[in-house]
Amino acid sequence: MNTRPLTLSRQIAQLISEVKHIPKYRLMPSTNLYRSLHFDIKDVVDVILVLEQHFHINIPDEVPVETIGDLIRFVGNTAPDMQAAA
Repeated sequence: MNTRPLTLSRQIAQLISEVKHIPKYRLMPSTNLYRSLHFDIKDVVDVILVLEQHFHINIPDEVPVETIGDLIRFVGNTAPDMQAAA
């Protein structure tokens, strides 16, 4: 069983929870940032900046980010530590 995505999901949920003060139980991969969490573009940028710093990556503006799962997939495919763990 591959636990890497679960670990990454938890890390990202923890970061979002800390930055935006949202209970972790509300942060599932299917959670829509705009509809479910009522984020605006500034909120999404705040989260992206934290993820970029934490995982030492760059998330280009062109990357579609609607759900927490979108962030998990991008970070999992991009972050050096996540690729090494694969």
